[in-house]
Amino acid sequence: MAIDSEDKVWFAQIALDKLGVMDTRTEQVSELSLPPLGDEISAQDREIGESTGAWTMNAPLYHKGPRRMGADPNGNTVWVGEFWAGRLAKIDIHTRKITEYEIPEGRYADPYKIVVDRNHMVWFTFANADRFAKFNPVTEQFTLYSLPTRGADSRHFTMDRSTGEPTLWISYTAAAKVARVQFRTSTAH
Repeated sequence: MAIDSEDKVWFAQIALDKLGVMDTRTEQVSELSLPPLGDEISAQDREIGESTGAWTMNAPLYHKGPRRMGADPNGNTVWVGEFWAGRLAKIDIHTRKITEYEIPEGRYADPYKIVVDRNHMVWFTFANADRFAKFNPVTEQFTLYSLPTRGADSRHFTMDRSTGEPTLWISYTAAAKVARVQFRTSTAH
């Protein structure tokens, strides 16, 4: 779940390619569907998926699998990692317009947890790559950072906002470690 700058609660429905939104003021709940994957999925694979359906991690090839989203606490966006599609989705909280960005790491890197810093930079980890990334929404550019441990499964992380530059704490689920990442120069641009 993520809470946007207007205190709306967003939640991911991984097996349905949908996001739920609850307006905490009115208690109204609505849904938003992610657009389907395009031509990269064959008609036969789509037919098989539609006949079998999906259940949590057993999804058809055309599902995107929204995961652990993050909201910009000072902006108008919610960010979603499309776990199975290798994409990052930006959602305007007012218009609900979805803009998708293909992650340079590739489809099978599995973008996972997202945190947005005070400069609106979007940080996220991967479940299947020994890296983490920053996305600059102004330039629409990704910066990938390698982790020193291989086989980390670094899905979860948090940001220490008390430091001048972002300080990231990344858990290495598969390697039983925690990494602290600090930057020597400005990451704001």
